Amino acid sequence: MPLVKVATVEQVPPGSALRVYVEAREVGLYNHGGQLFAIKNLCPHMGDALHKGQVTAQGRVVCPGHAWHFDLATGKCTSGQAEASVRTYPVVVQGEDILLEV
Repeated sequence: MPLVKVATVEQVPPGSALRVYVEAREVGLYNHGGQLFAIKNLCPHMGDALHKGQVTAQGRVVCPGHAWHFDLATGKCTSGQAEASVRTYPVVVQGEDILLEV
Protein backbone atom coordinates (compact mmCIF):
# COMPACT_ATOMS: atom_id res chain seq x y z
CA MET A 1 0.00 0.00 0.00
CA PRO A 2 1.37 3.44 -0.88
CA LEU A 3 2.21 5.99 1.78
CA VAL A 4 1.07 9.58 1.21
CA LYS A 5 2.37 12.58 3.15
CA VAL A 6 -0.56 14.51 4.62
CA ALA A 7 0.94 16.78 7.29
CA THR A 8 3.86 17.39 9.61
CA VAL A 9 4.03 16.55 13.30
CA GLU A 10 4.05 20.28 14.06
CA GLN A 11 0.65 20.70 12.36
CA VAL A 12 -1.07 18.20 14.70
CA PRO A 13 -0.03 18.92 18.29
CA PRO A 14 -1.44 16.78 21.14
CA GLY A 15 -5.15 17.35 21.64
CA SER A 16 -5.78 18.60 18.12
CA ALA A 17 -7.43 17.39 14.93
CA LEU A 18 -6.78 18.31 11.32
CA ARG A 19 -8.79 17.69 8.14
CA VAL A 20 -6.64 16.38 5.28
CA TYR A 21 -7.40 15.09 1.80
CA VAL A 22 -5.87 11.95 0.34
CA GLU A 23 -6.73 11.03 -3.25
CA ALA A 24 -10.19 12.68 -2.99
CA ARG A 25 -10.79 11.13 0.46
CA GLU A 26 -11.54 13.43 3.38
CA VAL A 27 -9.69 12.18 6.46
CA GLY A 28 -9.62 13.38 10.06
CA LEU A 29 -6.13 13.26 11.58
CA TYR A 30 -6.02 13.28 15.39
CA ASN A 31 -3.29 13.53 18.00
CA HIS A 32 -4.75 11.94 21.11
CA GLY A 33 -2.35 11.57 24.02
CA GLY A 34 0.64 11.84 21.70
CA GLN A 35 -0.59 9.04 19.44
CA LEU A 36 -1.78 9.76 15.88
CA PHE A 37 -4.99 8.36 14.42
CA ALA A 38 -6.68 8.80 11.05
CA ILE A 39 -10.32 8.05 10.25
CA LYS A 40 -12.77 8.90 7.50
CA ASN A 41 -13.85 12.43 8.32
CA LEU A 42 -17.53 12.16 7.45
CA CYS A 43 -20.08 10.78 9.89
CA PRO A 44 -22.11 8.02 8.18
CA HIS A 45 -25.28 9.33 9.82
CA MET A 46 -25.57 12.83 8.31
CA GLY A 47 -22.15 13.57 6.81
CA ASP A 48 -20.93 15.94 9.52
CA ALA A 49 -17.19 16.67 9.65
CA LEU A 50 -15.85 14.56 12.52
CA HIS A 51 -12.62 16.56 12.91
CA LYS A 52 -14.78 19.37 14.36
CA GLY A 53 -15.99 17.10 17.17
CA GLN A 54 -14.53 16.78 20.64
CA VAL A 55 -12.32 13.82 21.52
CA THR A 56 -13.12 12.05 24.79
CA ALA A 57 -10.59 10.78 27.31
CA GLN A 58 -11.39 7.26 26.03
CA GLY A 59 -10.16 8.13 22.52
CA ARG A 60 -13.54 8.59 20.85
CA VAL A 61 -14.51 11.51 18.66
CA VAL A 62 -18.02 12.86 19.22
CA CYS A 63 -19.81 13.86 16.03
CA PRO A 64 -20.71 17.56 16.30
CA GLY A 65 -24.04 16.98 14.53
CA HIS A 66 -25.83 14.30 16.55
CA ALA A 67 -23.28 13.19 19.18
CA TRP A 68 -22.49 9.75 17.83
CA HIS A 69 -19.16 8.48 19.17
CA PHE A 70 -16.47 6.85 17.00
CA ASP A 71 -13.41 5.04 18.36
CA LEU A 72 -10.27 6.59 16.87
CA ALA A 73 -8.36 3.29 16.86
CA THR A 74 -11.03 1.06 15.30
CA GLY A 75 -13.51 3.43 13.66
CA LYS A 76 -16.39 1.63 15.38
CA CYS A 77 -19.46 3.59 16.38
CA THR A 78 -19.85 3.24 20.15
CA SER A 79 -23.17 5.10 20.31
CA GLY A 80 -25.86 5.65 17.73
CA GLN A 81 -25.94 2.65 15.40
CA ALA A 82 -23.24 0.07 16.13
CA GLU A 83 -22.98 -0.96 12.45
CA ALA A 84 -22.21 2.65 11.43
CA SER A 85 -18.42 2.53 11.61
CA VAL A 86 -15.92 4.73 9.75
CA ARG A 87 -12.81 3.63 7.94
CA THR A 88 -9.45 3.95 9.68
CA TYR A 89 -6.11 4.57 7.98
CA PRO A 90 -2.70 3.41 9.23
CA VAL A 91 -0.50 6.34 10.24
CA VAL A 92 3.29 6.34 9.79
CA VAL A 93 5.64 9.04 11.09
CA GLN A 94 8.92 9.48 9.24
CA GLY A 95 11.02 12.20 10.80
CA GLU A 96 8.66 15.19 10.95
CA ASP A 97 6.33 13.90 8.22
CA ILE A 98 2.98 12.22 8.85
CA LEU A 99 2.05 9.71 6.17
CA LEU A 100 -1.12 7.70 5.66
CA GLU A 101 -1.32 4.26 4.14
CA VAL A 102 -4.04 4.32 1.49
